Amino acid sequence: HERSKIQPEIDAAKSKAYRDAFDRARAKGTLAALREFEAKYPKHGLKKDMASAVHELFAAAAERYAPLPDGGAPNRPGPAKDAVSFLRSAIAFVETHGGDVDLRVRRKSSPTLGRVEKALARMPEYMGEMSRPARYFDDAHEGPRDKQLLDELSTLLGGHVPAEFLAFRPVAEPIAMDAKLPDVTKPTIFITVMTEWSGHTVPTKKPRGVFVGLYLHYDVDLVLPGGTSSHHRHVVYRPVPSSKLKEYETAPRTNPPLEELIYESMVVEGRKQFLAKADTLFF
Repeated sequence: HERSKIQPEIDAAKSKAYRDAFDRARAKGTLAALREFEAKYPKHGLKKDMASAVHELFAAAAERYAPLPDGGAPNRPGPAKDAVSFLRSAIAFVETHGGDVDLRVRRKSSPTLGRVEKALARMPEYMGEMSRPARYFDDAHEGPRDKQLLDELSTLLGGHVPAEFLAFRPVAEPIAMDAKLPDVTKPTIFITVMTEWSGHTVPTKKPRGVFVGLYLHYDVDLVLPGGTSSHHRHVVYRPVPSSKLKEYETAPRTNPPLEELIYESMVVEGRKQFLAKADTLFF
C-alpha cells in the first residue's frame, strides 16, 4: 500500500530520467546516440519525440547534399540536379524502409575489340594469341575489375555521406552480359561498362608487339524503387601508354604477357578518370 501511494512520484522520476537521457542523446546530433538511448531504455515512452528527432537528422542529412543555389562553386560546375535528387530520395527511402544503396555492374559486349584482331594479325609485329586485345577483357579479367570498381565507388560515395544515413553496398552478384537492367526494391546505382577500340593502333619493335588504344564507356543509371531513374554517360579515352612501352622495352616475354600489363594499366587509369567524374556528378 505504501508503494502504491508513492507510485506517481516514482513514475514521474522515471519519466524525468528518460527525458533527460533522451535530451542528452539528441544533443549529440547523431543517429548512433539516439539508437543507443533506445536500446538502453526500450520502455522510454518517448516514441513521438524519438521519431521526430530521427526525422530531423535525416532531413538535415538530405539538405546537406542539396546543390548550391548558384549551381556550383565559382570555378567548377555544380553536381547534376538529378544525381543530387537521387541522393535525397535515397536518404528519405532509407529513413522509412531501412537498408542501403546497392552498387552493381553490368557489362556490354564490345563491337570492336574482336573486329580489330584481323587487322592486327596482318602486321609484322603481331605476336599471335598474346596480341589479341579481347583476351584481356574476358570474364576472368573483368570480374576482379568490376569488384575493384564497386569497392572504390563505395569508398568514394561513403566519404561524402555518413554511413548512418546512407551506406553504399557493392553487390557481387553479376548481371548477365548485355541483359536488361533488373527491377529494384531499393535505391540502386548501376554502372554499365563497355570497352571499345579507339581506332588507334601502335605497333612496336621494342618490345615487339601491337597494341590498341581504348574507349572505356561508363554509363551510370540511378534507379529508385517505382521506376524513377536518370542516366549519365561517361567515355574515357586511354591511349597506349608510351611510358609503359619504354619501361618494358627490353623486358623478357613472361607470364603474364606484356600486353596484359599494358591493358591493365590503361583500365586502371580509365577507372580513376571515371571515379573523378562520378565525384563531381554527385558532390
